Amino acid sequence: MNTIEVVAEILCSLKAKIVNIELGHNEFHKECIIVVLDTKASKAMDTWLKLIDKLKEKGIDTPVFVYWTRETDLAPEELGKYIAKALVKMNLFLATKKPLNSVELIEEEWE
Repeated sequence: MNTIEVVAEILCSLKAKIVNIELGHNEFHKECIIVVLDTKASKAMDTWLKLIDKLKEKGIDTPVFVYWTRETDLAPEELGKYIAKALVKMNLFLATKKPLNSVELIEEEWE
């Protein structure tokens, strides 16, 4: 069974409404899996975290990213927390194309 099939099997066991699963590539993480679910953001995020755990149990460490088709029912701060949890579970880090000056960004927020 290939990784896409394993992801599909896990998502079905979680009763997720799958729109699409495909192999993707990006400049930071190379190979990854892109999942689109027919659900709202909060359900997609819960499913994403469970999916990552189930993949780890099977020894699969390919990064997986989840999109949703319905409403975004989470505040930006809540969504950020889910994304942070998922990245930590996958042992990934945030990366930017251009360097950021975090001190400058904080000072701008304080003004």
